[in-house]
Amino acid sequence: MPRYNVESDGEYACYTSISEGFITHFMSREDYEKWRNKEYGNNNIPLDEANHMTLREALFDLSLNKTDDEIIKALREIKLIYDPKDGDY
Repeated sequence: MPRYNVESDGEYACYTSISEGFITHFMSREDYEKWRNKEYGNNNIPLDEANHMTLREALFDLSLNKTDDEIIKALREIKLIYDPKDGDY
C-alpha cells in the first residue's frame, strides 16, 4: 500500500493514496518514529529516505475524489483543523 510521510510544522502524519486519507494524526517526529517502528518493525527505511508527500500534495489528492465535507471531516479526524464537537483541535 503506498504510504507517504507528510510533514507540517515539524510534525508528521502518514497518508495513504489507496484510501486517499490520513491513517495517523500529526505527531512529533519522535512519536511518529515510534509509530513507524511499531508499524514496520526495526527494518523499516529511515524516515528521511522514505516516501514523502507535502501537506499540499496530500490535500490535493484528497480533493480529487472527496467532497468538501469529507475533506473537512478527514482534517478534523487528524486534528489538523478545529472540531466544534470536541471543543478541541
